[in-house]
This record gives sequence, C-alpha cells and structure tokens, in this order.
Amino acid sequence: MLRCQQPLCGNRRKGISRTSAAARCIGLIGLNLPAVLAEQVTLDDYAQYERCSGFSKDFYAQAERDFAPFHSLNDWDAQRSKNLCRLRGEACFVVQIMDGQVYISNQQVGFQSRNRLTMAMLQRVSTKFGPLPDAEFVVDTSDGYADIQAPIFVIAKFPMSSGGILYPDFSSFAWPESECPSEKSGSHVWRRVAADILKRAPSWSQKSDLLFWRGADTSVYRKQILPQVLMLPKSDVSLMEWVVGAEGKRQVVSSGNQSCVPIADWCQHKFLANLPGNTMALALKYRLLCGSVILSTPLMFHEWYYSQLQAGVHYVEVDLLWHSAETVLEDLRTKEGAAAEAIAREAQRWATKHLSEDGFDCYWHRLIQLASRHFPLPRLSPDAVPLETAMLASLEQLTEVPVQSHEVQVDVLVVIPARASDIGLLEYAREGWLRDSSAVLRHRHFFVLASGDSGAEAVADAARQHAADGESDVLVVECEHGYTKLLHKMALAYRALLARFPGASFFIRADVDSVLPLRLLLPLLPRAAAGNAVVPRPDVTGCGDWSAARWTRPAVGYLVCLTECAVDRGCVFFTLDSGSGDCATFTTCPGPSGAQQHEVFEYRLRAAVKQPDLAKALRTSPQTVRPFLLGTILHGNKVLVNDTFNPQWNNRRYSQDLGINVYPPYPEASGYAMSAGVAAFLAGVGEGALSTLAWKAWAIEDAVLGTVLAGLDLDLLQLPVEIRERIRVIRVTSADA
Repeated sequence: MLRCQQPLCGNRRKGISRTSAAARCIGLIGLNLPAVLAEQVTLDDYAQYERCSGFSKDFYAQAERDFAPFHSLNDWDAQRSKNLCRLRGEACFVVQIMDGQVYISNQQVGFQSRNRLTMAMLQRVSTKFGPLPDAEFVVDTSDGYADIQAPIFVIAKFPMSSGGILYPDFSSFAWPESECPSEKSGSHVWRRVAADILKRAPSWSQKSDLLFWRGADTSVYRKQILPQVLMLPKSDVSLMEWVVGAEGKRQVVSSGNQSCVPIADWCQHKFLANLPGNTMALALKYRLLCGSVILSTPLMFHEWYYSQLQAGVHYVEVDLLWHSAETVLEDLRTKEGAAAEAIAREAQRWATKHLSEDGFDCYWHRLIQLASRHFPLPRLSPDAVPLETAMLASLEQLTEVPVQSHEVQVDVLVVIPARASDIGLLEYAREGWLRDSSAVLRHRHFFVLASGDSGAEAVADAARQHAADGESDVLVVECEHGYTKLLHKMALAYRALLARFPGASFFIRADVDSVLPLRLLLPLLPRAAAGNAVVPRPDVTGCGDWSAARWTRPAVGYLVCLTECAVDRGCVFFTLDSGSGDCATFTTCPGPSGAQQHEVFEYRLRAAVKQPDLAKALRTSPQTVRPFLLGTILHGNKVLVNDTFNPQWNNRRYSQDLGINVYPPYPEASGYAMSAGVAAFLAGVGEGALSTLAWKAWAIEDAVLGTVLAGLDLDLLQLPVEIRERIRVIRVTSADA
C-alpha cells in the first residue's frame, strides 16, 4: 500500500482531528496519480491561514450572485437537488459537512477522474481551513448547462441562468488525462503546470508572431470553425486526437504533425486562440498565464472566474464566426503592438494571483461558508461515507468497473411518440427532416414506444442493428400502450432522457407523421429561453393611432393578440390595454400620438426567422432564463365527447372529471418546443417525493398538457407563420400502412 511521507500524516497537532489527518493522507493515495503523490505538503502549510485576505470582495462577487436566488433555501428544494443527482445517474455527488468531517453520498459515476479530483480539492480545503462549517450541497462534475435552475454546484453555465453555483473545477487540482505523450506523468497537476508555464514563458519580444491553438474535438463548433481560423495569416491550429482509456491515465494521442503540444510550449507564441468546447474551454486558465494575447469569441458559457475578465483588458474579443479576426490580428501586430503587450502582461498578472491554489481554495471556502449560511443544515444520509472512504472506494472500483464512454453533449432532444406499426414513418423521418442541423445547437432524436405495444422491442433491436454506432434511436418505456396513456409515456421518456443527457437544454416534441423545419426552429430556442422572443417595451407607451393598425379587436387579451401578430407577416409590434384587453397590431412603433397609453410588445421571432443569427441571440440574452412552450398554441378548442369521425379525440372522462367543455391553451402536437425545465416538471410525476402521484387516463395528450401547465409561470410563445407553414403532415393511406 502506498504511504504518504511523515510530515503529512505524522503526529497530530492541536486543533486537527485524527480523521482530518487521515483524510489528507488517504485523499492523496486514493487519487492513484503519481504526480499528486509526489506533491508533499507539510502541516506548516496549513498553519494559521491568512492568504485569503489578499483577495478583494470582487473576487467573490460571482459566488454571492450565484447564491442570491437561494437565500433561505427550504428543505424541499434542497431535497429535490439531491434527488436530481440520483435521477441523472452520473457525474455528481452530495457533500455533507458535519462537525468538521466531510461526507460523500449519492455518488454517481463521473467522466475520467473528475469526481475524485474534485473530492481531492475538498480534502485540501478542509485541511487548510478546517474545521469547516456544517453544510450540504450537490456537486455536478459534467461540462455544464445552458439552462440550470437548481441550487447545484456546476462547472459552467450560461450567465443568464437563474440557478447553478459555479466552482473551481477538477482541472484546478490536476488533469492527468490531458497530458501529451511527450510529457512526464503528473505534468498537469495545477501547481506544477502553472509553475512550468511561468518559468518557461518567454518575454513578449522573444515570442513568435503566430496565432496558436490546440484542443480536442469536443464540439461541432470547433470542427466547423477550425477551417476559418486555419485560413488566418500566420496561424498554427489543429485538433488533438483523444482515446478513451482508464481513469487517471493520459488519453491524448499525437498524429500528423505532432498535434499534441505541451501546455508550456503554447506560451512561445504571442497570440493564442480560445475556442469553446462542449460548453466552456477549460484550457483558458492555462492561456491566461502565458503572457500572450488571447483571441476569444464571446464567452457564452461562464466558469467561476469569467465575470472578472474584461475584453480589451485580459483578452481580445472576436466574433463567433471569426470574421473579424484577420483585421484584429493585423492591428495587434502593427499599430496596436504596445496595447497587445499590455493586454498579455495584465492577463498574466491577474491569473498568477487569482488562478492559484490559494485562489481556488479561498473561493471554495467561501462557497462552503455561503452554503452553510443559506442552505438547510445537513442530516446525514444513510449512504454517506467519510470523504477519504469515498475516494478509496472509487480507487478499488477502478479495476472492476468498465470504462464509461463520455456521452456527446446534446443541446436539443427531439422526442417523437410512435407505434411499432409506424416503421415506415420512422424511416422517412430518419432520412428526411431529422437530418437537418444547426450551426451551434446539437440535437438528437428518439422515437418513443410503449412496452405494452406489441413489437416495440423488435423495432428497437432493428434500429440498434442498423445504427452506425450501435445506439438505437428507439426508446421503449415501461407503460401501457394506448391513446389515453400518451402523456404518461412521454413523461417517462422525458425522465429517461434527462437522466441520460443532463446537459440538454431544450426538447422538441413532434408527431411521427410530422415534418419540421429544424434549421429554422432551432435558432429560436435560445431566444425563447432568454426572454428574447416576445419582449415588453416599457420604454414605449403606445404605437400611435389605432386607425393605422394592421388589426384591432376589443377585449381579446394577450394570447389572442400574440396569435394574430404571429400569423401576420407584417406584424412586429402589438399593443394591449391591460384593463379592457383591447388589442392592435403594427408593423412599426414610432410612439404614441395622443395621451392614450397601452402596453407594447415586440414580436422578435419574426426577425429571427428572417435572419437566424443564433450568435446574437445568445450574446444579447438578459440575465434570466425563462421556461417556455413554443409552438402553435391553440385556444378555445372544445372538449369532444361524441365525435364519430375521429373517436380517438373524444375525451369524455376529462370533461366529467373537470366539469369543463373547453380546453385551456395548449401546444398543437405536430411540433412544439419547450425548455428542459418543463420536461423535468412532467418527468417528476411518479418519482421520488412525487412517487404517489400518477397521470389520469385522459385522451388528447397535447390538450391535457395545457391543462397541467396552465397554472405555471411560463411563456406561451406562438410560432411565426413563416415556420408554421413549413410544418407538414405526411398523409398515410391504408395501402402505405
């Protein structure tokens, strides 16, 4: 058995418990990383610790903002966060700190060595600052989320997310899997790689004039943008190859012109490109230390320290498609040379202080203090084990558990309910509209069949055999087959897919006989989530004389007014009298001509279809995330009970149960989109604390969905007619079937 040297695990000191001392020793052993074992830390390093006083309040501002929505978090919401970790089944664990001891529970398998390295950071923080205050929180070690609302510690998120608490990630401790074949084992332990960068980085005048980048093929964006960057004058950019190997072992391979370049060698160049991967770019912190100028696209996903960085001070911003990069580089190489050197120097100065072990640990300590203050105090879980035990258990399981492949990041899940008899329609969709794509958002589709549907498993097996990657696009869920069971079937599908793809931000629900214009629809989703689809204009009190309006109606209300604007190609604004519900629509809105004042709304989805600038939609998003339904929102439809032509649409039990004969507004099922939070709401029924709840056997799944969601504060958004008219339904004759 490996042993730590005596200075770390020797005699006890006053105020340091035996358990804490053991945690230090076992924590290092449990990592099974030679470089970490070589990092010998004496107890003197953890004496009276005052280094955090060197960081200003601004350094912790992101932590304060992240916790702001969760002051006085209640027990119910805290439990839901823990349930969410268990539901996903991967890349997270629950931390419980009681009486100075750190416990781990609900640990789910993570990618590479992320879980264990994150625990190693917690062990180091506990040793430096212990005893830590009592606290409980969930740590997610996946790449991050576009839309996160829960009070969960995450590596990255969109800055407008209403939830998510950013923390210094595993690579701030070590990242052994990213080492080049030519590097010594342990070279990517942070303390070591940072020292190597600062020691070997040449002065500005000695650096080459190249624009340099190396990175893994972790996103569609990187593959699509790399040719554009490669065309820039004096550039050296290429992808590195990765292989999936054992946890803690290097997984980078070199090919071609030695594509894997040691990190310290990046710093030989004056200009470094920063290209986001699945979410953020973990290597940005290495680049900041180099004393080079970083050229970066807008920072869409944020890590914990991004809000402290300023474009023009710590890096130079280029547009998402790198169209401006050539001009920017030319200026930096000529007339802006002094400014370029100043930016490089300031980035290195800032990173040397803040992206240090002290910086990481002090920030983590502050997060734990805030969790102790605002989250419910822990009640030890039955499966909780001391931190050191959890790390040793992970080590012992390495030889028993097969290496898990890393699921490709998916932004949008297209979910299509189907029957085993729909095999022809499945193939038509696969070869047709489901092949459409977006430049930034990645989607994946699944046909959902009920286990009670005879032939469902055969359809799934056939799909698996014919798939290039062996992954079936048919999802069979355990439920009865039938029209009145459709909402239950879809809720089970949402639950399964949220667990498998925790980073998904959006769902699209389509009928099996529908054809959707994905290329037009996908860019609208980030706008909708950002509250940038239908926007109130409080700066305008009216659009002028209603006699010049395109359409007017008295006493109709918001939804009808929005609907009329969506189906009128000339409508951009609509005004509403909040008292009477009177509505008018306009093409332009120069402002009121009289004293009459009304609420004004700008319908921005029309412009988004004409100019689907996804980058702008993401970049200009406000600091909130709105749950939404986006589709053809039907309203005023009667509940049918005696339809002989389409008897499957009769919903007598619905009418009898609720005593109503008109459905609340609902999205028409041929094709609509929703934020992942809405899908998670539906998926929660019958699970965990909601295990005693079940769906009623009502017909008309989409109409019932509207009833279920009617009381929630979410945005009902009407698709513009420019997209509606492109949604087609395939007519299948009996001969075709």
